[in-house]
Amino acid sequence: GGGKTRNGYPSSLRPGHPRADVGYVYDHILVAEAALGRNLPPAAVVHHVDCKKTDPRPANLVICESQSYHKLLHARTRVLRAGGIPGRDLICSRCQLVKPYSEFHRNASAHNGCSHDCIVCVSETGHARYLARKELGL
Repeated sequence: GGGKTRNGYPSSLRPGHPRADVGYVYDHILVAEAALGRNLPPAAVVHHVDCKKTDPRPANLVICESQSYHKLLHARTRVLRAGGIPGRDLICSRCQLVKPYSEFHRNASAHNGCSHDCIVCVSETGHARYLARKELGL
């Protein structure tokens, strides 16, 4: 530590490191690599469990194999914090309610906790669009 802060993350001067940006590497990457005993794979992303950029303690870090897995962790955390059960529930992006997958279109569950429109909101929008088109004579 003791370096500068870049994008809200504490960083340390490590010229020559594979992930160095203008000579600096995020401290959470250095901590994760120390715990792993080697450099992170190129596609790996380090997730902060408490979502606080300034906390690089090993217990607060999870090494994700890809950015898509990192996004999955954030999506499931949003569901959990909203009172839902990750892997069972989603958050409707329109009404913001936590609902089980069964209240979303079939393909919603393939998105692993990301927000989508529930069936009720989609049908209300579809019905409103139908009424508007009917009024316009379309």
